[in-house]
Amino acid sequence: MHTDEYEISLNRELKICESAIRKATKYFASMKTKYGLETAFFIEKYNSGSLGKSREFNSWAEKYKGFQEWETRRSQYKELLRMMKI
Repeated sequence: MHTDEYEISLNRELKICESAIRKATKYFASMKTKYGLETAFFIEKYNSGSLGKSREFNSWAEKYKGFQEWETRRSQYKELLRMMKI
């Protein structure tokens, strides 16, 4: 059942996701500048244990996990919105 309220809510949630993704992307850019590592490469090294465990590295890894969750949610909301337009 499609109502305007559902569409409004999904659009609001989509905007929240996009805002969180933008913030995370800015954070990753600042970490790249600081450490000279792309986030994907950092995560690979972090997970292998070759970088050690610092508070900042732990935070970076956690932010990346959250980023992936936000991207998943964004995809789901976009798909739901697409289905509403059919």
